[in-house]
Amino acid sequence: MLYEQINDKTVTDVIAGYRSIREKIYREILWSKERIAEISDEKTRQDIIESVSMPGEDFGTQKDVSEVLCVCRNILHREVTDLLGRISELTEREETCRRIMACYQALPSDEHIVLKKLYETPGVYKEKMAKTAKELYCSESSVKRKRRDAIDHILELYRLEVSNQDIFRWDLKAGKLREYR
Repeated sequence: MLYEQINDKTVTDVIAGYRSIREKIYREILWSKERIAEISDEKTRQDIIESVSMPGEDFGTQKDVSEVLCVCRNILHREVTDLLGRISELTEREETCRRIMACYQALPSDEHIVLKKLYETPGVYKEKMAKTAKELYCSESSVKRKRRDAIDHILELYRLEVSNQDIFRWDLKAGKLREYR
Protein backbone atom coordinates (compact mmCIF):
# COMPACT_ATOMS: atom_id res chain seq x y z
CA MET A 1 0.00 0.00 0.00
CA LEU A 2 1.72 3.15 -1.15
CA TYR A 3 0.45 6.44 0.16
CA GLU A 4 2.16 9.79 -0.07
CA GLN A 5 4.26 11.02 2.83
CA ILE A 6 2.34 13.26 5.21
CA ASN A 7 3.10 15.55 8.12
CA ASP A 8 1.19 17.42 10.84
CA LYS A 9 0.09 20.17 8.46
CA THR A 10 -1.24 17.69 5.92
CA VAL A 11 -3.29 16.01 8.65
CA THR A 12 -4.78 19.24 10.00
CA ASP A 13 -5.48 20.60 6.49
CA VAL A 14 -7.36 17.42 5.55
CA ILE A 15 -9.37 17.37 8.78
CA ALA A 16 -10.26 21.06 8.41
CA GLY A 17 -11.19 20.92 4.72
CA TYR A 18 -11.93 17.33 3.76
CA ARG A 19 -15.12 18.04 1.81
CA SER A 20 -13.69 20.94 -0.14
CA ILE A 21 -10.48 19.01 -0.91
CA ARG A 22 -12.50 16.07 -2.23
CA GLU A 23 -14.74 18.35 -4.31
CA LYS A 24 -11.70 20.07 -5.83
CA ILE A 25 -10.10 16.71 -6.65
CA TYR A 26 -13.31 15.47 -8.30
CA ARG A 27 -13.64 18.67 -10.34
CA GLU A 28 -10.05 18.38 -11.57
CA ILE A 29 -10.50 14.70 -12.47
CA LEU A 30 -13.72 15.50 -14.33
CA TRP A 31 -12.03 18.36 -16.21
CA SER A 32 -9.14 16.05 -17.17
CA LYS A 33 -11.52 13.38 -18.45
CA GLU A 34 -13.44 15.98 -20.46
CA ARG A 35 -10.17 17.26 -21.93
CA ILE A 36 -9.18 13.71 -22.94
CA ALA A 37 -12.57 13.34 -24.66
CA GLU A 38 -11.98 16.65 -26.47
CA ILE A 39 -8.56 15.50 -27.62
CA SER A 40 -10.09 12.33 -29.00
CA ASP A 41 -12.60 14.41 -30.96
CA GLU A 42 -12.04 14.47 -34.74
CA LYS A 43 -12.42 18.28 -34.91
CA THR A 44 -9.63 18.77 -32.38
CA ARG A 45 -7.38 16.44 -34.38
CA GLN A 46 -8.14 18.38 -37.56
CA ASP A 47 -7.32 21.67 -35.79
CA ILE A 48 -3.99 20.29 -34.60
CA ILE A 49 -3.15 18.92 -38.06
CA GLU A 50 -3.93 22.32 -39.59
CA SER A 51 -1.83 24.14 -37.02
CA VAL A 52 1.13 21.74 -37.44
CA SER A 53 0.97 21.91 -41.24
CA MET A 54 1.10 25.74 -41.30
CA PRO A 55 4.42 27.19 -42.35
CA GLY A 56 6.61 28.10 -39.41
CA GLU A 57 10.23 29.06 -39.22
CA ASP A 58 10.98 27.03 -42.34
CA PHE A 59 8.61 29.05 -44.53
CA GLY A 60 9.79 27.86 -47.92
CA THR A 61 9.72 24.13 -47.19
CA GLN A 62 6.75 21.94 -47.86
CA LYS A 63 5.93 19.61 -44.97
CA ASP A 64 5.36 15.96 -45.75
CA VAL A 65 1.92 14.61 -44.77
CA SER A 66 3.48 11.76 -42.80
CA GLU A 67 5.64 14.27 -40.90
CA VAL A 68 2.56 16.35 -40.05
CA LEU A 69 0.64 13.27 -38.87
CA CYS A 70 3.61 12.09 -36.80
CA VAL A 71 3.97 15.48 -35.07
CA CYS A 72 0.19 15.61 -34.50
CA ARG A 73 0.18 12.09 -33.02
CA ASN A 74 3.07 13.02 -30.70
CA ILE A 75 1.29 16.17 -29.50
CA LEU A 76 -1.93 14.27 -28.79
CA HIS A 77 -0.09 11.40 -27.09
CA ARG A 78 1.90 13.77 -24.88
CA GLU A 79 -1.19 15.69 -23.79
CA VAL A 80 -3.23 12.55 -23.05
CA THR A 81 -0.27 11.06 -21.14
CA ASP A 82 0.05 14.26 -19.07
CA LEU A 83 -3.68 14.24 -18.30
CA LEU A 84 -3.66 10.57 -17.30
CA GLY A 85 -0.67 11.26 -15.05
CA ARG A 86 -2.58 14.13 -13.44
CA ILE A 87 -5.62 11.88 -12.87
CA SER A 88 -3.32 9.33 -11.24
CA GLU A 89 -1.83 12.01 -8.93
CA LEU A 90 -5.30 13.25 -8.00
CA THR A 91 -6.50 9.72 -7.28
CA GLU A 92 -3.49 9.16 -5.02
CA ARG A 93 -4.23 12.44 -3.25
CA GLU A 94 -7.84 11.37 -2.70
CA GLU A 95 -6.71 8.00 -1.32
CA THR A 96 -4.33 9.82 1.03
CA CYS A 97 -7.19 12.02 2.28
CA ARG A 98 -9.42 8.98 2.80
CA ARG A 99 -6.64 7.25 4.72
CA ILE A 100 -6.11 10.29 6.96
CA MET A 101 -9.84 10.51 7.64
CA ALA A 102 -10.00 6.79 8.48
CA CYS A 103 -7.16 7.31 10.96
CA TYR A 104 -8.93 10.38 12.37
CA GLN A 105 -12.19 8.47 12.82
CA ALA A 106 -10.34 5.60 14.54
CA LEU A 107 -8.85 7.81 17.26
CA PRO A 108 -9.94 7.40 20.87
CA SER A 109 -12.96 9.64 21.43
CA ASP A 110 -11.18 12.17 23.67
CA GLU A 111 -8.49 12.80 21.03
CA HIS A 112 -11.06 12.88 18.21
CA ILE A 113 -13.15 15.47 20.06
CA VAL A 114 -10.13 17.75 20.59
CA LEU A 115 -9.20 17.69 16.88
CA LYS A 116 -12.82 18.15 15.86
CA LYS A 117 -13.20 21.24 18.05
CA LEU A 118 -9.88 22.70 16.89
CA TYR A 119 -10.07 22.00 13.15
CA GLU A 120 -13.62 21.29 12.04
CA THR A 121 -15.18 24.38 13.59
CA PRO A 122 -14.67 27.86 12.14
CA GLY A 123 -12.81 30.51 14.08
CA VAL A 124 -9.42 31.68 15.25
CA TYR A 125 -7.23 28.81 16.47
CA LYS A 126 -6.18 30.50 19.70
CA GLU A 127 -9.79 31.24 20.61
CA LYS A 128 -10.85 27.69 19.74
CA MET A 129 -8.04 26.37 21.95
CA ALA A 130 -9.30 28.39 24.94
CA LYS A 131 -12.92 27.44 24.24
CA THR A 132 -12.04 23.75 23.94
CA ALA A 133 -10.13 23.82 27.24
CA LYS A 134 -13.11 25.45 28.93
CA GLU A 135 -15.62 23.00 27.41
CA LEU A 136 -13.52 19.97 28.37
CA TYR A 137 -12.80 21.34 31.87
CA CYS A 138 -9.04 21.16 31.47
CA SER A 139 -6.07 23.45 30.87
CA GLU A 140 -4.91 24.63 27.45
CA SER A 141 -1.69 22.66 27.96
CA SER A 142 -3.80 19.51 28.40
CA VAL A 143 -5.66 20.29 25.15
CA LYS A 144 -2.33 20.87 23.39
CA ARG A 145 -1.02 17.55 24.69
CA LYS A 146 -4.18 15.74 23.53
CA ARG A 147 -3.87 17.44 20.14
CA ARG A 148 -0.23 16.36 19.84
CA ASP A 149 -1.08 12.78 20.90
CA ALA A 150 -3.97 12.66 18.41
CA ILE A 151 -1.84 13.83 15.50
CA ASP A 152 0.95 11.41 16.48
CA HIS A 153 -1.60 8.60 16.57
CA ILE A 154 -2.93 9.57 13.13
CA LEU A 155 0.60 9.55 11.73
CA GLU A 156 1.25 6.17 13.35
CA LEU A 157 -1.98 4.66 12.03
CA TYR A 158 -1.43 6.16 8.58
CA ARG A 159 1.95 4.42 8.21
CA LEU A 160 0.62 0.98 9.15
CA GLU A 161 0.54 -1.60 6.40
CA VAL A 162 -3.08 -2.53 7.03
CA SER A 163 -6.28 -1.69 5.16
CA ASN A 164 -8.37 1.35 6.03
CA GLN A 165 -10.94 -1.02 7.57
CA ASP A 166 -8.31 -2.63 9.78
CA ILE A 167 -7.22 0.76 11.10
CA PHE A 168 -10.41 0.70 13.20
CA ARG A 169 -9.29 -2.61 14.74
CA TRP A 170 -5.77 -1.40 15.57
CA ASP A 171 -4.99 -1.22 19.27
CA LEU A 172 -2.69 1.79 19.73
CA LYS A 173 -1.52 0.68 23.17
CA ALA A 174 -0.81 -2.95 22.26
CA GLY A 175 0.47 -2.13 18.77
CA LYS A 176 -1.54 -4.89 17.09
CA LEU A 177 -4.93 -5.71 15.63
CA ARG A 178 -7.71 -6.49 18.10
CA GLU A 179 -9.39 -9.83 17.67
CA TYR A 180 -13.16 -9.76 17.39
CA ARG A 181 -15.38 -12.79 17.54
